[in-house]
Amino acid sequence: MNLRTVLLFGIAGMLILVLLKAWKSELAPLVKCAILTALFGVSLGRASPLFSYLSELAERYAVSGIFATLWKGAGIALAASLTSLLCREAKEEGIAEGLEFFGKVELLLLSLPALSELLSLVETLLDLGGLS
Repeated sequence: MNLRTVLLFGIAGMLILVLLKAWKSELAPLVKCAILTALFGVSLGRASPLFSYLSELAERYAVSGIFATLWKGAGIALAASLTSLLCREAKEEGIAEGLEFFGKVELLLLSLPALSELLSLVETLLDLGGLS
């Protein structure tokens, strides 16, 4: 899908929601969630060339491990953000905050191996410099 198609889809979705709120307002949050999920899916599909290019760069410069961790972190952040947004649209603020908190904990857990590697590198540098 190109930009024009996605924008027209968004406008059509908005018009459907406006009409639906006047007709059957209890269905509007479900339709809104479906539209947001579709837009999220299309966005990920459009980003496929970006993922391929960045993966190629990561392999070329031998940073694929770091790259994989960054992508996992970005995926966790996007997924937590989208699901909390959907919960907020359904007027479930508490669940939305719980999902955001869970996403933050997952990001912290994902960063532990990198933190350990960084501390090991610092320790090695201190040993080389005779500072330990």
